[in-house]
Amino acid sequence: MKSCDDEGLEAWLREKHPDVIVVFSMSQLLKKSIFNIPKLGTINLHPSFLPEYRGPNPDLWQYINMEEYPGATVHYVDEGEDTGDIIFQDRVNIPIGTKSPERLDQLVGKLGVSLILKALNAIELGHAPRVKQPMESPTSRARNLHLDEHKTVIDWENWPVERVWHVLRGTELWLNAIPQPSGVFRGQRWTIDNYDACSRDTDIPGKIYRIHRRKYVAAAGGRIFLSIDFRIKRMILGFVKHA
Repeated sequence: MKSCDDEGLEAWLREKHPDVIVVFSMSQLLKKSIFNIPKLGTINLHPSFLPEYRGPNPDLWQYINMEEYPGATVHYVDEGEDTGDIIFQDRVNIPIGTKSPERLDQLVGKLGVSLILKALNAIELGHAPRVKQPMESPTSRARNLHLDEHKTVIDWENWPVERVWHVLRGTELWLNAIPQPSGVFRGQRWTIDNYDACSRDTDIPGKIYRIHRRKYVAAAGGRIFLSIDFRIKRMILGFVKHA
């Protein structure tokens, strides 16, 4: 199926007669004719403590806002974007500087999965909570970035080095806020290492420099060290892309 508007999707689901549908990380809103098919409802796992960070990309905005106690929510799907009645939700502490794969493992793989199983059990037994959400969210919509926004999402002049480091480190696999390696290393991505608070007045925040054979990106009040986790496959793809 290419989209939730695919004519075959509704027919396929009605043929299956599901008691419940579980959704996670779906890029489109389900139509009412779809989410109303299961007799016990359609539920969604959203990686935030709703109504915070409604939208398709809560990870990015939680990194930007340095959320140390993000959450996960299992809720019923309605016609809105992450606005359905809440079944269960909880928060978990994720330390500053935790990279995205480890963060998702804690937030989704552990907390989120446990909430889904708890919700399914409650639904089966007929006593699943239905907590209405507020109309408004306390945070802006957790939207995806346009390609030209990657280089401007960090406030290099005003964010302290720890915040810049936290964002770059957490999103090192997909955010292009700094120039990625070039030349023989084209196609590779920077690994965000440690940082220190010893900045140089001549450094321009957001620019990459070299010191003692180590690369770093300058930030306000510090520098963030970079390395390369070399992958041959990435190198080949990088040269093919620019051929």
